[in-house]
Amino acid sequence: MRIRKIRSFALSTALLAAVPAGAQTSDEKLNDRLEDVRTRIEKLDEMLETLEDMEDLRARAEQGDVSAQIVLGNMYYNGEGVPEDDREAVRWYRLAAEQGYASAQFALGVMYDNGEGVPEDNREAVRWYQLAAEQGDASAQFNLGVMYTIGEGVPEDYVQAHKWFNIAASSAEADDREKSAASRNLVAALMTPRQIAEAQRLGGSGGPVRPRTNHRLSRERSGGGPTPGALRQAAAASRPVPASSSAARATS
Repeated sequence: MRIRKIRSFALSTALLAAVPAGAQTSDEKLNDRLEDVRTRIEKLDEMLETLEDMEDLRARAEQGDVSAQIVLGNMYYNGEGVPEDDREAVRWYRLAAEQGYASAQFALGVMYDNGEGVPEDNREAVRWYQLAAEQGDASAQFNLGVMYTIGEGVPEDYVQAHKWFNIAASSAEADDREKSAASRNLVAALMTPRQIAEAQRLGGSGGPVRPRTNHRLSRERSGGGPTPGALRQAAAASRPVPASSSAARATS
């Protein structure tokens, strides 16, 4: 049953009935009390509107509305308008992800990656990142590059890492583009020219491409450059989290 907004006139009548008779002998005191009543009415109306909006949003989400599902997922993840609840966030992200919504697939991958609302599962994280990355989600492309760089959920593979960082650099914006390009360059320092050429071939013109093979690369290299440990640390530290209408919740 829908919650209906309380009419301000009816509520003010009820609240004014509670004003002691003696308090009405002074116009100043009465005006203060009326102002207090108006403030309470406005707050109650806002609360009821929020509850009504949540009821509508949840109903739409349960009927399969993808936008409503991802909004609810973000609200529960960030604790915005509802108590923070990672399991509920996962529930709504999953429903949207299963309908092919790339942002929800990315968010679900993050939840598995970080073990939030679900047991940590790197292979499952990679699966959802892959689905989102192939649809052009730049954050998922970057995270997939990280997973291939550090060998979590997939075998360590610098060709695939370079490819996905390169694709992300082509599709991301501003700072994210620079971050993806920097990660690609770090990986490139650990690769041979032939491996870099293969990564560029797989990445094509920069659009999302399904990997054709899963190259297991040697970590032997010649010359200077960043160490594998430094590369892992730099890439993993910059992993994004699910986005929302406001700032995403910080991860530990």
